[in-house]
Amino acid sequence: MKVFMYCEWIDDERVRRSMPNAKMLDRVRLPDHRLVFTTFVEDSDKTERGSGCHMEPSPGDVVHGLMFDLTEEEVSTAERLSRVAEGRYTGQTFRVVDSHGEEHDAVAYVIKHPIGSSTPSDEYRDHMLVGARKHEFPGEYLSMLERI
Repeated sequence: MKVFMYCEWIDDERVRRSMPNAKMLDRVRLPDHRLVFTTFVEDSDKTERGSGCHMEPSPGDVVHGLMFDLTEEEVSTAERLSRVAEGRYTGQTFRVVDSHGEEHDAVAYVIKHPIGSSTPSDEYRDHMLVGARKHEFPGEYLSMLERI
């Protein structure tokens, strides 16, 4: 399954620690969306939590990430790490554009119940910056990550 990895998962070394054989296909972008951090609740626990990485529609903006081809076992791992069963994240299909301009349908995990604005920890931001630099994301996107 094609999966659109964004946020801390653009640090592909982080992906490889959990899914060592995951196949990265390309850098991709999701047009007309923006990266946000939000407070949220889960289905299984209504305690409000913070710093969930999320995407929301935003005309003219773009979210950069990596597209992976994951096996069923790797999808299970990604969903366990994203707490899909608990209702923290949910998979949604998005139309992403690869580095050659070709479009692909890919699943991304987004916060299921976003509530309000929050900020990431420094460690979380550092993973995003490592991936953005390694994969040569555009300078303006890198600057946005630095400011979050």
